[in-house]
Amino acid sequence: MTQLISPSAALSNAFVLPKIGMEPSKSQPQADIVSGYGFTVDTLGLLLPSTVASRLVDIETRVCRLPTAPGWLLGMMNLSGSTVALFDLDAMLDLPGGRAATHYLVIGEGADAAAVGIGERPQRIRLSADQRMTRGHPLPGALQPYVQACYRDTDRVWVEWDFRAFFDAAAARL
Repeated sequence: MTQLISPSAALSNAFVLPKIGMEPSKSQPQADIVSGYGFTVDTLGLLLPSTVASRLVDIETRVCRLPTAPGWLLGMMNLSGSTVALFDLDAMLDLPGGRAATHYLVIGEGADAAAVGIGERPQRIRLSADQRMTRGHPLPGALQPYVQACYRDTDRVWVEWDFRAFFDAAAARL
């Protein structure tokens, strides 16, 4: 029969963690890996850190259009009591677009949240330092001040960007 001990007695003992799977990979140091979620705008991949709250919202969510707003601001929506601006990234970045949005991607939480229409679900992205581009890649002018790094994957360029500053600048233009 197993003898039970009190929670306080259990917590007073030292914990010994197993060594299996605890060491970083020898082939690639952890600092050399960029990990997050990516979504595409036209042919460009935009990265969001995995630490940033984001969620998909049904395309049927009611959006209130603003009659005098610029074309890149599609409107506002109410999500769990917070008003969230919905942006058209294709228009903001002067990209041709063409794919209809199937979801809204809400980036951030509460008053700091912004939403964009996307055609495909975000995907988990892992990139190594070897994939970092050292020379500039032609990027939309509206995005360039917010680019932190670019990475070349097999089929696209992924951009690490300061999305908060990007959307704050857009809000300042209203």
